[in-house]
Amino acid sequence: MPRRVKPRWGWKPTYDKEDLDRRLGTIDENKLGQALLFDDTNSARTAIAEVKQSLTGFYWANFCGAYPTAAEIKAARDEFANAAESFKFCLENLDWRTQENVRRRLQRGALENDGTDLAEDLREVDTVLFEDPSKILRMIELLGKALDTSRVNLPKKASGKPPNIGMIRLIRNLALIFERYTGKNAADTCSADAINGGYRGPFVDFAEYVINTFDPKPAESQWSVGDYVRRVIGDRADPRWQISPDEGEVMPFPQNYDPMLPVFEYTVTEYKGLADGTVQQTETRPGSITRSILRPRTADE
Repeated sequence: MPRRVKPRWGWKPTYDKEDLDRRLGTIDENKLGQALLFDDTNSARTAIAEVKQSLTGFYWANFCGAYPTAAEIKAARDEFANAAESFKFCLENLDWRTQENVRRRLQRGALENDGTDLAEDLREVDTVLFEDPSKILRMIELLGKALDTSRVNLPKKASGKPPNIGMIRLIRNLALIFERYTGKNAADTCSADAINGGYRGPFVDFAEYVINTFDPKPAESQWSVGDYVRRVIGDRADPRWQISPDEGEVMPFPQNYDPMLPVFEYTVTEYKGLADGTVQQTETRPGSITRSILRPRTADE
């Protein structure tokens, strides 16, 4: 009988802020600009911010201890959903006498603490749960849908050492940055080196500079950076490595940090082709944050 997976209740990531800041400080703006094939200072400054955000996610995935697995996250979501459904059932089916008993206790507590924040909180609980429970019942219903794991397919355990999920996501993010600032498809710039071996090209050079500078003594030794590039976006891209938040590992991030949000989701608000074959465009992302970049013109422009 397979062992039942339990949620990792109470787990919180911990990290060494000084170590993270030191590592981020090693990324040189000039070298990054050279790796991205442009000389524009403003673009380099914006790009380095995006690279550092991606590296922060990589750091949290690889240097902050073993975080909950996909199976543990699913187990926690299932238990959370069951608890929410049980609470909803109790609230909808509580007998009149018990309901009145609970309400009297809440009201007595409010009177004993009259004039305090606690009294207001107790009165609010009485109102939300018993006078107009429709809002909280709707909230529980929506929460149940968000926690539903019936369509979650957990990754099958493969033989050998598992891939480094943090590295996979970092490669993807770096590819997006590379493509945005160079106008080139990251995968198309790389190929197998038949003479010296390995997987080489401008994007691999860029990724190697960023990763090896940030982590000069990587704990991950199964694959080189070029190997990871090849298996994530290259000619040997493995579909098992195309991991969604529900179907694979979920990385922890610092409070108020969301790697999926607006770093890459810019909308072009102004576009101008220049005589020297470059393109100057102004882009805006959520939060009214704008940037201006100068990039090479692509073949279809």
